Formats: sequence, C-alpha cells, structure tokens
Amino acid sequence: MDHADTTFSLRRLSRLGSKPDYKQKLQRPSEGAAIDTLSPSCAVAEQVQALTRHAEAGSVAFQSVAVTALRLLQQVERAERQAATAAFSLGQQEKLTAMADRIHATAEALRTAISTKGAQMIDLTPCTDAQDLPADEPSWWFALTEAIQAIEQALDCLQALIGGQPRGGPTRTLGTAVARLLHAQHHDLLGEAEQWMA
Repeated sequence: MDHADTTFSLRRLSRLGSKPDYKQKLQRPSEGAAIDTLSPSCAVAEQVQALTRHAEAGSVAFQSVAVTALRLLQQVERAERQAATAAFSLGQQEKLTAMADRIHATAEALRTAISTKGAQMIDLTPCTDAQDLPADEPSWWFALTEAIQAIEQALDCLQALIGGQPRGGPTRTLGTAVARLLHAQHHDLLGEAEQWMA
C-alpha cells in the first residue's frame, strides 16, 4: 500500500472510529434492535422460510420488513463480495465469500416471503440509499470499511422498522433473525479490521 492509499485508509478509519472504538465494539454486543430469543442451531435462512408460512406473513408490516431486509441484504452481499475480491489472502477471500453466501441464502429465503403486494413496495423501500461501490477493484481497507458500513446502515434501518412491532410477533421475529445474522457478521468484520490495524 503506497502513501496515498495509507492516507486514504486513515481518513476512512476516522469515519468509522479509532482503534479503541473497534475494541469496545468487539467487547460488547452491537447496539441496535433488541434480539428476541431464537434457536442458535437453526440457520437464519431456515428461520425466515418458517416465518413465511405464518398467517401474518401477508400483512403490510411483515411485507415491509421482508422487502426492506431483502434490499439491505443485497447491498451487504455486494459489499462483502467486493471485499472478498480485494482480499490480501486466500483465507480472507474464503471467509468473506462464505459470509456473502450466507447473506445470499437469507436474501433468497426473504424473496419467497414477498407477496405480489410486497413486490410493489420494492421500489419504495426506505433506508436503501447506500452508494454503489466503485466499479474498479477497491483496496482491501476501502472494501472492508464499506462492508462494515453497509452492515451498520442495515442494522440501523432494521431497528427503525421493527422497534415498534410486538415482541414475539412474526414481523419483529423476521427482522430480528436478519439482524442476528448481521450482528454476527459485523463482529467478524470488526475483527478483520482490528487485525489489519494491529
């Protein structure tokens, strides 16, 4: 990495927080939507598929969360695949690709939950205004921070969507399942960032 890339990376880092901020995030759960109890042994995609069969899956609230979560996951997946492409090592590339694959599987499960009416909301969903990543191959640090920010924006949006939904209800449980996956990946990416800065 040349001096210009290093300077740029430091500027990006200042937007995300200093190194101690990363350590604090790693030592405590990320702030955001409350996480209802979910079975850790059940994959998020399977949880989402089960929720699509709920009687309330056709409600406006459920469909709004499903559509928005789908769009957000698509953005996160795109950012993670960019990071995988820019990875320094095969291990990093495999890890990021596996993360993106889990996001993709969950997005596909969400797609099955979207009704005809829900599909009409796709172009109207909020919190999906993240900028596209550069077309040219990004640096590892740039791509990593973009992936972290994409997850943070997705979590903020999910929190806003499900915060008023009743606990235990299918709509909140749907958003919570997606948020749980994003929280786990956020933690993993912060770990990658800390290793890079060490």
